[in-house]
Amino acid sequence: MNNTGIGALVSTTTKIKTGAHGAANLAPPLVLARGAFLGLIRLNVWGLATLLSKKAFEVNKATTDAQPNGKKWWDIQAKFRIAWWNVGGNWDKFLSAVNAGKGKKALGFKLAPAGIKAKLKAQGIGSYSALGSYNQGIGSPSLAATATSASAIYLALKPIIDDLFDKFKSDVPADFLDEFEEPKTGADESDTGSSLMSGSGTLIGVAALAAIYFGTMSKK
Repeated sequence: MNNTGIGALVSTTTKIKTGAHGAANLAPPLVLARGAFLGLIRLNVWGLATLLSKKAFEVNKATTDAQPNGKKWWDIQAKFRIAWWNVGGNWDKFLSAVNAGKGKKALGFKLAPAGIKAKLKAQGIGSYSALGSYNQGIGSPSLAATATSASAIYLALKPIIDDLFDKFKSDVPADFLDEFEEPKTGADESDTGSSLMSGSGTLIGVAALAAIYFGTMSKK
């Protein structure tokens, strides 16, 4: 669980040694993936920054009191701190990204990984079209490329990222979403090639992740 290779699921309970962290910090594929993932947080793609600010940081006493034991904000933050360390990341940069993105509208749900889409579908949320007009000066092809580059980090942190979406409808109200759509009948978007990943932490290269994302490789 402490493998820091591209796409490897990392531990959220045990930190790797300082030397291994330093190596992960400098590894070019992880540098690219971390930077892309922080970019998603800064733009509040999938509502990541909003969810992190509500679940992994203190909001107020009432919110903390309502959080169940084992899922207090400090429990969740501890997991992200350890996981981010294990992929070579710097916590101050992570915190800066959350603060930059938490007040923006959530967007980019058509590009969400299958694990996140499954969480949304379970809450009756079947479709989002937030791919344009989100005023960050970045077109949807660039967002798709960023999401693809960040997919290695999503895989590494998959369980704790997916868990952020357990109560999405209450944590991120509809008026905080860009171009929200109610579920539609017909094909489910989570079954299309727009899903980043349906598997878990297998070691996968960036090229393979991109191939899966763009539908040129079958998902297994």
